[in-house]
Amino acid sequence: MVDFPEVELQAALIAALDADQAFSAVCPGGVWDGVPDVAVYPYVRLAELDVAEARKGRTEASQVGVSFGVYDRPSDPGAAAPTGGAVRVRRVAAALRRALANRPALLPLPSAKVWKVDFVGSTVGAPDKDGAAGKVAFLVYFNER
Repeated sequence: MVDFPEVELQAALIAALDADQAFSAVCPGGVWDGVPDVAVYPYVRLAELDVAEARKGRTEASQVGVSFGVYDRPSDPGAAAPTGGAVRVRRVAAALRRALANRPALLPLPSAKVWKVDFVGSTVGAPDKDGAAGKVAFLVYFNER
């Protein structure tokens, strides 16, 4: 299995999303690798990187499962109107998909070559009491340079 450049991939994913104007327009809170101290909603959190072996023809490669959590203003059961919105979360999830899916060139890594980024799926809904409202998953394939 190829050594997993976790820090490089994480930095490349965040940089690609920060540079995408369409994503930034619907997700003013940006993308984080943890929970922000002061949240601007909606925001996206890089939730998980999970590496596994993969094959590209006869070449040894790695496959990384990447998942992002989508967060909006936490729901308030006592509020007269909803405080977060499933429609807004769907827009963020769609922008996230458009920003990354099938765009491996946006993820330059110094020690590895990303050759494929597949959208796996997403689940979205209204924010819960913690603001969690959705998940978007990708598979990223790479091999050593």
